[in-house]
Amino acid sequence: MTLLVALVAAGLAGCGSDTVGASGRPSATTRPSSTSSVPSAKSTVPPARPTAPAGDRPSATPGRPTGPAPDGDVDGDGRPDRMLLSPQGELTVAYSGGGRDSVTLSSGSPGDLKLLGAVDADADGHAEVFARVVQGANAQSATVLRYVHGHLVQVTMGGDHASLNLGGGLTNQFAWSCDTRSGEIVQWQRRSGENDQTFQGEVRRYRFEGRTLVLTSRTPFATSGDKPVPGVPTKAGCGSLDVSL
Repeated sequence: MTLLVALVAAGLAGCGSDTVGASGRPSATTRPSSTSSVPSAKSTVPPARPTAPAGDRPSATPGRPTGPAPDGDVDGDGRPDRMLLSPQGELTVAYSGGGRDSVTLSSGSPGDLKLLGAVDADADGHAEVFARVVQGANAQSATVLRYVHGHLVQVTMGGDHASLNLGGGLTNQFAWSCDTRSGEIVQWQRRSGENDQTFQGEVRRYRFEGRTLVLTSRTPFATSGDKPVPGVPTKAGCGSLDVSL
């Protein structure tokens, strides 16, 4: 009997999962929750490698600066592009960022053709290209090309290729300019009256819409003597362009 009591006492002492509370009743055994999380599998994605700062890597597409483009910057990447006008009227632009465009002008003879330059006439971030296509003793006519949807195209005006006229005689005079404040191309004509002391004419304003110069206003005027034409820029041409006759 003594041996049996000793064995029972030893069994109770070895049951460590239950404890006795202050009431003398065994407390509930704490069991692992069936909803305990399972350790996740180790990630197979390799750790990220350090990269060089962005400024040390050439950009595939240079960021376009804000504001007007510098002279000669047709594609708008902030750098001037190389332009060449052949005697046959083929205008080629090699872009500083790579690639090129070639456009054959609609009119002009080898003796008259001249590349006037590239100026951002409407402050859209791309320089327009101006080329002389007709040269006379006292007058000249220029056309304009524009960067549209990633390519250089010749601009149209009034259903035909753009023609900007400058010069003329004593009784009939033409001029054009770009208005940098409004981003418009301004063209005007004045004709002398019977006494050659008064002039009458019209100012026409155009804005760029894609590859077209769209007429926005027509304003008649009358002046006397050598007074300037009202409502037009004081200087003919556009910025750094050489439009001398």
